[in-house]
Amino acid sequence: TRSFFRELFGRYRPPFCLVLDNHGDGAPHGALDEVLAEGLSQLPPGGRVIVTSRGPPPRSLARLAASQAIALVDAEALRFTPAESRLLLRRLAGAPLAPARLSAMLAQAEGWAACLVLLAEARPTAPGAASEAGGGSPQVVFDYFAHEVLRHMPGGEREALLEIALLDRPSAPLAEAVTGNPTAGRVLGDLHRRGYFTSAHTQGGTSYRLHPLFRRFLLAEARARLAPERQAALRRAAASALERESGWEEAATLWREAGDLAALGRLVRQQAPVLLAHGRHQTL
Repeated sequence: TRSFFRELFGRYRPPFCLVLDNHGDGAPHGALDEVLAEGLSQLPPGGRVIVTSRGPPPRSLARLAASQAIALVDAEALRFTPAESRLLLRRLAGAPLAPARLSAMLAQAEGWAACLVLLAEARPTAPGAASEAGGGSPQVVFDYFAHEVLRHMPGGEREALLEIALLDRPSAPLAEAVTGNPTAGRVLGDLHRRGYFTSAHTQGGTSYRLHPLFRRFLLAEARARLAPERQAALRRAAASALERESGWEEAATLWREAGDLAALGRLVRQQAPVLLAHGRHQTL
């Protein structure tokens, strides 16, 4: 291993930079991580290696991390600011974008650079297409999700994820209770750890939030793949669980989507005094 990397690095004159993309994808981590650590230890002065991965640095790099020979750029640091997003879109478009379309694209991407690129490349091809590219759900983004996420998931996990998407901010226990799948919480945790469009919030217990475009894609897939009876049953189960956790606003939406107007009416009557006392007549 050492001789291989010495020969590899010897082909370049410092300063140079090599990129190892998608480290760990499709391969057992143990042996590959050891090879990476051994290779980086042979890096000559002036050499740089950029490693991209959906997981944290392996333990084999602990010594290099302790000596500050490596720097970690995490997902939050990679998120584009609004100013950076506008600059990127302006350069990709080659011309100023209409303010409404620009605002819609910024809101959809939430700083996700690849999404900005995909949205910019979704050129309007017919009257009305401009609004779809700017404020709808461009098929090119959905195709990205299908290829990058769902294609690599086992069938059981994929079905669990489609069912979890019915929840706005699911916790692991809530996801497991609603779907009846004991692995649903693990699916959420794995998505977050691997950086697949899922963020975790720890205030008052850990809950997860799917990127809005990712969730919209999953809901569309659920409508296509799950039987209507199963979708309605999941919404009723989710609404009942959310009521028990005082998530009555989301529960009201789910009762309505499930077509259970009796349950929705009961919830409205139950919450009416509280809403009126707080001046929330429009919500009621």
